[in-house]
Amino acid sequence: MKTAFIRRSAAASLSLLLAAAGPFNVLADTNQPDQAYTQEEQRLQDGQLDYDEIEGRVKNYYAPIKSAYDMAKGMVNDQADIAVNERVMADDLISQADAAEDMAKEQTGMDQMVSQATAKALRKTARQMRNAASMMGQTLKKTSTTERQVDRQANALIMNVQSMMNQYEQLQSKRAMAAKGVELAQTAKSLQDTMQAQGMAVDGDVLSAAASLSSSQSQLSSLDAGIEQIRKLLCSFTGYDPALEVAFGTVPAADPSVIDSIDVNADKERAVNNNYSLISLRSSTGGGMTDFQSRTTKTTTQTENRLRNVEYSENTVRSDIQALYDQILEKQSAYESAKTAYENGKMAWSAAQIQKQNGSLSQIQYLQQELAWLTAESGYRCADLDLQQAIQNYNWAVAGVAVSVE
Repeated sequence: MKTAFIRRSAAASLSLLLAAAGPFNVLADTNQPDQAYTQEEQRLQDGQLDYDEIEGRVKNYYAPIKSAYDMAKGMVNDQADIAVNERVMADDLISQADAAEDMAKEQTGMDQMVSQATAKALRKTARQMRNAASMMGQTLKKTSTTERQVDRQANALIMNVQSMMNQYEQLQSKRAMAAKGVELAQTAKSLQDTMQAQGMAVDGDVLSAAASLSSSQSQLSSLDAGIEQIRKLLCSFTGYDPALEVAFGTVPAADPSVIDSIDVNADKERAVNNNYSLISLRSSTGGGMTDFQSRTTKTTTQTENRLRNVEYSENTVRSDIQALYDQILEKQSAYESAKTAYENGKMAWSAAQIQKQNGSLSQIQYLQQELAWLTAESGYRCADLDLQQAIQNYNWAVAGVAVSVE
């Protein structure tokens, strides 16, 4: 990964169960704030980005979103300015998506998949913002309606930022494993160099050890670059100066117990009622027609077109909810397998430490055991984060946000 990674992240996020919780209240101006307000404001400004602070930071400190809320409160009739702000946000996300696609061309494997998924998610959010801008003049009639519309755009961005933070922690977990791989490769190369000097190693083995070290160092450098650029992206979208040192909290662990309480059929209907695009489609005159089409078709045709498009879109939303639920079950299975590997790895690592103490393990053998342990540990944490993200994606979709279904 290279510096351009600042404009990409892993798509697609939630510690908040939006199906049950209301939106974060934008910090209001007041001369006598109550204690709870003051404490929350201090948390948001303490230089540490915790997972549950993402919503507050995006809504209050990411300039385009904050500007949209300010305009919604103080300039209700100035719909043109709000639409411009929506387009500015959309252009910003398109720029990030372009950079992610450029980076994907230079990558392979997991890195390429992450970049492609990021570009897809950012472009989808940008399209939603542009569609919202084009409909702003028709849909934003009152302050409350305006704020709800801005909330929808903010939520789409919050979902992506939460997903970025999840990916950031996964890369941090993998970095520990990669760093140990470099240490192991360095030890192996040193051993081969020593054996070669003593006439006990062939050139092929020495070259192989050097190639392994180079590959391990390249992987670590790539992870470091990715971690740094996601850090900058997280800072940017939450209103922090990327040049400053900002601490990041831990993403909450997944709660597998919530899966049994999911009523997927009921959630399909909730999602149909909450989906932002469907809400706009139901209230549109021609059901997605262009202005020219609306002017040149009969009212009955427009009504039929709207009903047909609404029905199709509703079925698509239901299908997406089912797919997101199936992803939860898939990630749950992977989580259970990773947990078993983690427990086995813990026992093997404990045994290796005892063997190291009694001298029955060489330094390389010990490092190999440590690498195996870090691999199991990272696999378990990443599986946990994958499950957490799958549950968050599902909850976001039920709450009305468009979520990419892979």
